[in-house]
Amino acid sequence: DKSFATPCNAVFRLRVGLEDFAARNSDLLPRLGTDLDKALQHTTAAERWLEQGAGDHARAQFQLAETFHKALATNETLIRHAVLLRARLMIELPDLARWVAHRMEADPTRCQQAPLSQPAKELLNSRGRFANLDRSPLKEQEEKNLLRMILGARKLNQLLGVISHDAKTRTALAEVCRKLDGEYEAFQATFDRYVDELNQVPPGDITPFQWREVDLLMMVPWISTTDRSELRTRLLTIRPSTVNSDAETRQRELAGVWQAFWAIQTLSLAVPATTDSTDKKRPAEGPVELETLWTLWDEFINASAAGQERSGHPTMVARLRLGREINRAWRRIADDLDDPARTSPAQVQQQALLVRSLDGADAPDPRLDRVDSIVQVNRDTTTQNLLKQREDWSLRRQPPEWLKTWLPQRIECALKTARADSSHDIRLSIPDQGLDGSWKLAFEGSSKIHPTLNGQKITAPLSVTRETIDGLRIQLDKDVGHSRKWLAIALLDKSGFPVAVERVPVIPPFDPTKWRIVFLADGESTTFRIDQQSGRNELVTTASGTPVAILRLPPSAGSPVDPMPAAAPGKAAGDKAPAPKKPDSSVLQLTPFLVRPENDDSKSVSVKVLRRTSDGKTQQFLQGEFPLKQSDRLLPLTFQSTDKKPFPQAELSHGFIFELELRGNSESKTVAYRIQPDFWHPRDFLRVGNPQFQDFRLSLELGQQFGIDPLVPRMLDVELILPSELQTLARDSFLKTRVGSQGETLYVEFDEADLDRLAGPWPIGLKVNGYPRAFSWTIEHDFPAATRPAGLRVIAPQKGPIFEKGSRDKPGRLLFDINSPELDQQNRRDPWQIDTGRTIRYRFAARDPKLVSPSGLFALRYPVHKRFDLVGLGKTGAWEIRRRVDDHHIVAAGDIRFPTRPGRYSLEAVLETGDRTTFQAPPMEIGIDTARSKPRVAITGVAGRFELGPDFKVEVTADDAESGIRQLAVGFDTDKDGKLAEKEILATRQLAGTDILTTSRVTLTLPAAKIPQAVGKHELLASATNGINVSSEHANRTITFVLAKAMVVVTGKRLGLRSAKLTLQRTGGNPQEFIVGRRANAKKNRTEVMAGEYTVTDTATGKKWKITIKPRVNVAVTVDYSNPKAPQLTEPAP
Repeated sequence: DKSFATPCNAVFRLRVGLEDFAARNSDLLPRLGTDLDKALQHTTAAERWLEQGAGDHARAQFQLAETFHKALATNETLIRHAVLLRARLMIELPDLARWVAHRMEADPTRCQQAPLSQPAKELLNSRGRFANLDRSPLKEQEEKNLLRMILGARKLNQLLGVISHDAKTRTALAEVCRKLDGEYEAFQATFDRYVDELNQVPPGDITPFQWREVDLLMMVPWISTTDRSELRTRLLTIRPSTVNSDAETRQRELAGVWQAFWAIQTLSLAVPATTDSTDKKRPAEGPVELETLWTLWDEFINASAAGQERSGHPTMVARLRLGREINRAWRRIADDLDDPARTSPAQVQQQALLVRSLDGADAPDPRLDRVDSIVQVNRDTTTQNLLKQREDWSLRRQPPEWLKTWLPQRIECALKTARADSSHDIRLSIPDQGLDGSWKLAFEGSSKIHPTLNGQKITAPLSVTRETIDGLRIQLDKDVGHSRKWLAIALLDKSGFPVAVERVPVIPPFDPTKWRIVFLADGESTTFRIDQQSGRNELVTTASGTPVAILRLPPSAGSPVDPMPAAAPGKAAGDKAPAPKKPDSSVLQLTPFLVRPENDDSKSVSVKVLRRTSDGKTQQFLQGEFPLKQSDRLLPLTFQSTDKKPFPQAELSHGFIFELELRGNSESKTVAYRIQPDFWHPRDFLRVGNPQFQDFRLSLELGQQFGIDPLVPRMLDVELILPSELQTLARDSFLKTRVGSQGETLYVEFDEADLDRLAGPWPIGLKVNGYPRAFSWTIEHDFPAATRPAGLRVIAPQKGPIFEKGSRDKPGRLLFDINSPELDQQNRRDPWQIDTGRTIRYRFAARDPKLVSPSGLFALRYPVHKRFDLVGLGKTGAWEIRRRVDDHHIVAAGDIRFPTRPGRYSLEAVLETGDRTTFQAPPMEIGIDTARSKPRVAITGVAGRFELGPDFKVEVTADDAESGIRQLAVGFDTDKDGKLAEKEILATRQLAGTDILTTSRVTLTLPAAKIPQAVGKHELLASATNGINVSSEHANRTITFVLAKAMVVVTGKRLGLRSAKLTLQRTGGNPQEFIVGRRANAKKNRTEVMAGEYTVTDTATGKKWKITIKPRVNVAVTVDYSNPKAPQLTEPAP
């Protein structure tokens, strides 16, 4: 269905695009508001609708998600530009302000008190803002541009300081960025013009004034390399005298006033958020106190006029105070970076940019490396939070607990109901919790059916009320046909998100003028309603228009049993009778019944039963004659087998046909009725939750079964199927049980030490009553389970992809796992079809180029996984049908051309539709070996000397070129026979699955409690078993066990100019002498000794102390000689 494939592809690409956007822009996510959450919400909603085939709702949700996605891209561009613009301004503005300040200071007339007195008061009251720039002391255009940029950068800091940006904030942000871009371009143009004009002056004609201009420009790092080289040429000419005359100095009454002005303006960029001058509530300024700085600037300008300064140089003192406070402000900014606890992450990024200007050069401050690491950590943390939020959000969007059985399993439209008004009730079981006004219902169905409320078609979501639930019905078109339809019903929350959406089968009425065949179990004929379709016997219409009845049977947990062996000859009459034959649970007994139409006048019917073969041909296997009475509406077809002719067993997997020859008063006519056996899928009678894989525990909850068919057993055998590589890591597990109406929880637990090996992803499945992989997922630790993706993969056998050449264990254990919704839908649309039009092409690519790489292909046919056999007729004429299901998606590879030479191969496979490759399986490495070769094993990474105490770790390397390594074992040869007996093995590693072929180096841990405790030499042995269970020769390594040592330092206290002699003696050992005090040798008094019990002796007084030296615990032995005649041991503590 190409029209449905288009939204599926679009939603998939949107999901990938959103998650890629989140990963690339994790540092901006807090600033992007809720657009990402909303886009993901609508994408998830579209996915849920698509899973149920509801394309219209899915397209609507996709359009909403796409709208938020576009808004995300637009806002990201805006905010990213704002962040980069802020970074550029914060870095460049201090240098540009320094350049402008020097230029202004070069004009003595601009450093006078009179014209600056009133503007100083204005700046103090407005925190650095002029009411009108045109009437301010700033005369040149670049000065005005620079101040506008600083004020704009302060506004930008304020807007970027908002955690989440709403539409109003983003509009203001765009306007500020637009103005700043214009101011920056204007200032840059003026600056570049100054540079170009100076570079056009010949180096020999440079004037003293121009030389000072070049010198100032060289202090600005943001000049191109070419321009800087040109300026340097002019700077290196002979320097004219730059010393100002006394007259010029006297003319500059307020020298440094503009340097202070621009320094304060630059420092204002470090204020966390700046409010307008009209806002009386002023924010916390952090390391920069603007009010204090502008107050000191005002006092500096008006110092001489104030007349209150005791000093004879009031202006000089005011200048020093102002300069000291500016310097302190810069230092406080730098100190805050050294102490992250004193500032927020946003301030760290903001102030780190300003720190670059402290050096006044291109080289960044060394502390910026740490700041960059902080930013990176913030990015990582944001990404981790995003993943956690995704998991939490997914859990919050699960259906509420009271919604477990709110939908009918199917909607069956009875004949009498269809004749009346062609509508049928939709019965929903919603408890009172769902009637609180916060929920809505939405519907979407297949063609020719329409949900209605009180006779009106439903076109929009409905509020969930008792009146709504009671008035829901489904309307059928007149030409609805026989095939099963569907109706998707969703429960929406307040945001319109489908917290629960399920697809309910709708079974249309049958034509009452047609003959039918139904299969009933013993006793069901008395309660069967002939005016209604049966779930077990469902009539559908194939794509070619052919009516076909689907005979649905439950899967079987049992397996076919062998017939009872004949009694041995010579048994006496009194011998014990053989045990009774155990019933074959894979066999069901069903009787075919003929449903006769109304007003039929046939007198008898001749019935032939033909089975379809795998090539689509037919073969008769049953025949019978049945008379008809006028009152017969439901007639059992009891075919009988005679003793003379054995009953012909028949495979029914490809379908069978009842040919009815009707004989009556008029001419006879023939009617063909086609039947295709199939299985109820376990989802029809078992509710299964999503696997949870958290905290080193994988669990799966199974809900109650549903009464869909009396033949479904009351207790179901279930088993959680894990990859062998994952199962070998299990510490504890409960994977197999029987589940009834009470439900069960299957689980498997792992050790935290195996976290790295749990990385995944892992494909898992649930086997239900003999139906392998009835449910399947892809799981990763600490991530929500995902539905198994569509595709083709090769499944290795439980024992691994290893095969022994020539053994009876054929390579047919390899399975091809096909997950193709398109293939499944095609089968549902036309269950009478045999050829799928698809093939699997495979190739065994040999690793060794000298080996042959066999290849081939085989066609896929329906059914590839289901088997139904008629094995006999019961005494009442019931059919004994044996059924077996291999897997819904699995194709056995038993007939493929397998390699005949030992070696390693890579199995490559693709699923083809015509000349188009639909799926390509990931390559799987396999090994073919013979029993003649042994694996190689070696002990590596182990020192020849081991100090007793801790666990003993051994690194073992093993290799087998053909079949890999299945098991490794390590232990000590305690009986000295050169072999590793079972009781001598102290550690093993069992490998499984593909790990057998890919693992060559393993570290094993021998517990300290199990290794030999005797000091001396011990023989360490290692062995390996390859993939076909051939053992290697033993690898050996001699390990010398020694007692663990510790470092001892011997010292004496309060000896003054004296010396003393101490001895240290281990029990049973020789004493060691140590001199402490004046003649002590620090190097000789530091020694390494064996762990154990020791005696410390003072040789002069003969006093002794007992101490214990533990393995690898350094000890300081200190004797206090405050009383030379009675020294005391102070360390270790007695």
